[in-house]
Amino acid sequence: MSNRRVIFWLLVTTLVLVAVEFLLTWRQPSVAAAARQFLLDPAFETRSVSLARPGEPTTVLARNDGRWSLVAPYAGTVESRTVLRLLDAFSFSAADDALSDAELFRLGRNRADFGLDAPRLTVTFSNEVETVSLSFGHETPMSNGVYAVRRGSDAVLVVPQAVFDAANLGSDALRERAVFPYEPEFIVGFDVKRPNASLLSFVRDGESWRIGESVASASKVKELLSLVSDTRAVDFVWPVGATNESVVASSALLSGYGLDADSALAITLRCQDGVDRRLLLGQSAGVDGNYALIHGGAAIVTVPPRLKTVALQNAQAFTDMRLFPLNESAVASFSVSDGLTSYVVARGEGGSWRLDAPVAAAADAEFVSGVLERLLAMTPADLDPKGLKVSVLTNFSSCVVSSRSLLGGGRLDDLRSREILKIDPPLVKRLVVTSEAGGRPVALVRLRERRVWTVESENLSGRAVDTAAVSAVLTALDPLVASSIVVLKASAADLARYGLENPFYTLAVDQEKEGAVRRNILIGAETKDGRYATVGSSEAVFVLPKKTVSALTAGLLEE
Repeated sequence: MSNRRVIFWLLVTTLVLVAVEFLLTWRQPSVAAAARQFLLDPAFETRSVSLARPGEPTTVLARNDGRWSLVAPYAGTVESRTVLRLLDAFSFSAADDALSDAELFRLGRNRADFGLDAPRLTVTFSNEVETVSLSFGHETPMSNGVYAVRRGSDAVLVVPQAVFDAANLGSDALRERAVFPYEPEFIVGFDVKRPNASLLSFVRDGESWRIGESVASASKVKELLSLVSDTRAVDFVWPVGATNESVVASSALLSGYGLDADSALAITLRCQDGVDRRLLLGQSAGVDGNYALIHGGAAIVTVPPRLKTVALQNAQAFTDMRLFPLNESAVASFSVSDGLTSYVVARGEGGSWRLDAPVAAAADAEFVSGVLERLLAMTPADLDPKGLKVSVLTNFSSCVVSSRSLLGGGRLDDLRSREILKIDPPLVKRLVVTSEAGGRPVALVRLRERRVWTVESENLSGRAVDTAAVSAVLTALDPLVASSIVVLKASAADLARYGLENPFYTLAVDQEKEGAVRRNILIGAETKDGRYATVGSSEAVFVLPKKTVSALTAGLLEE
């Protein structure tokens, strides 16, 4: 009888063990599947997140109208990108591994061994219908993961360390530190109210700014608005979660930091969305900065001192003191006069510059750019009654300024481009050259059909054309560039003075295009840099470099 009982209980034990083994085997796939699932369904419409740590107030974040904010342990503005990184870390990460209760039983371990009986962080995501909560324990032995458990699940998960790090943030780490989290271009106007001083009001005027009725210094305004946009809180002073702190900053609290109405420097920013945003700067917080009230009065922080230093400048410092307070793009033309000749420079199509007076010609873009830059930087310190009269053809009055300050050591004639002439080589149909020796002109004509040059002069028929020399001439004309301008508008006396009345060499160029006139290039007396020259209709005397002179005066016929 005794043996039968033993056999019976052995049979029962065997059946129980088989059942347990079956259950373990049956549950294992679900645990493996849990390890492969995202920690938070990407489709989960999270409305609030709570971060709980032992011995610390719970941090609660809430989303309203698409914006995240801090609601506990105190109300505050948060850095939305930090919150979104937290959500993405859970929504697009899966557990690396999972251990069921059965596997823990086999290993002789329990959740307490993984730090999950007293989690160091619990993250809870909630929406209108459900809640997902994960608690985190110890790090894995390799320190590349953290043990975690999901509420309602038996499995111990191994979660990537990066997921834990994205959530392991204190309230201050989540808070918005930018005092004005927008670009300067978002601001259409602003006011600066300094203690015991009049209000400074600024309004954007296209690309410029105005302060009251005056033009504001673009560089000063840019500096201030860039500081407003770039400044970030160094430390948070209030609220910090203390048990006795008020929900709203009281007058006494603000006064203690120099942020009351009588003591603070107030910057009111008028923005494109029609909402005004206000920033108060208070007393010194030591060598590292000043106290500030930011985010519509939601936080008292410390900020670097530079912002208040710049904002404290008076109206004169912010006023544009230039004689011509304009941007370069606003200048369509300007004129300069030395008392005898007036030079007018105007902007052409595509932004290029041209000289309209005393002659019509292309302007030297580089020189004009330098003159204009210096002109628009001039202040009353550059006025000189013995200088040059300048005017910008707008509603600004003309001024007499220092020649050196305006021209930078150059000359007014340098306003003309040194590109004297530009002729497209394929369009040249005839070249006629005459030397000072008094010989008869040498005329060459291009036979278009055969694309060759031949001698047109009857007295030279039969002579061969030096094609290399002709090619050099055509290259020098495309374009013809002077090394310097000597006289912008030459008189008969100038032609005689520079050897152009009886030129050393003359090159006449005929072109095939309709309406083209013959261009006569006169090469005169020698100078240390080359030779003086002029073009029949240019009215300018210029210097051609020696290399160009050699190309233009080389014999066009083979010996």
